[in-house]
Amino acid sequence: MAADPADETQALPQPVPTFGSDSSRRPTLATEAKAFFPFGEEWSFYGGLNFASGKSPGLSLGDAGTVGVGREAQLYGADLYLKWKPVNVAQGYESLALQAEAILRHFASGDGLDGEWDGGGYAQVVAQFARRWFLGIRGDLVGVPSSSVLARTERVGLSLTFQGSEFSRLRAYFEAEHAATPSSAFLPQAQPQWAPAAYLQLEYSIGAHGAHPY
Repeated sequence: MAADPADETQALPQPVPTFGSDSSRRPTLATEAKAFFPFGEEWSFYGGLNFASGKSPGLSLGDAGTVGVGREAQLYGADLYLKWKPVNVAQGYESLALQAEAILRHFASGDGLDGEWDGGGYAQVVAQFARRWFLGIRGDLVGVPSSSVLARTERVGLSLTFQGSEFSRLRAYFEAEHAATPSSAFLPQAQPQWAPAAYLQLEYSIGAHGAHPY
């Protein structure tokens, strides 16, 4: 069994790496495809698919050893970015953007464990309601489906951004995270189950930057 997260005298269990086992003979292979589609003058869509394959070094259980060593693993991912922005902004500065990504992971059977799937994803909507102000809401969901090495976790966040220019922005962000009870004996219950957090971010860019179509 893994260490209890409430026991501060022991190291917390780390997430199981998907790749990295026997890398000298089994390198990680990855591929990606991206495409951009302008739907008229107000709408644009940018999406992609990706895939990666390798071997997992397994989940460390501390003194109890490691399980799932050398299992073949694959990642299947998809992402999108959809934006609406009026052509004529003389009377206002409204815009709306949807961004989402989902990843599924497959572990083959091996080292005493059956084959299994897990995954997760996020989605966020950002609305521009004034020339320099943006309001966003985001949801993250990990462990759908859950597996022996990944428990379900939900997170919701709210952001308010002031964009001084194309090269600087100030953002306030608040989130709340909930960790569900794991269905696997390998994973301890996170303590506390609910965890709020707040951030204040300052971002500033210097130098030339490339143009983008959206």
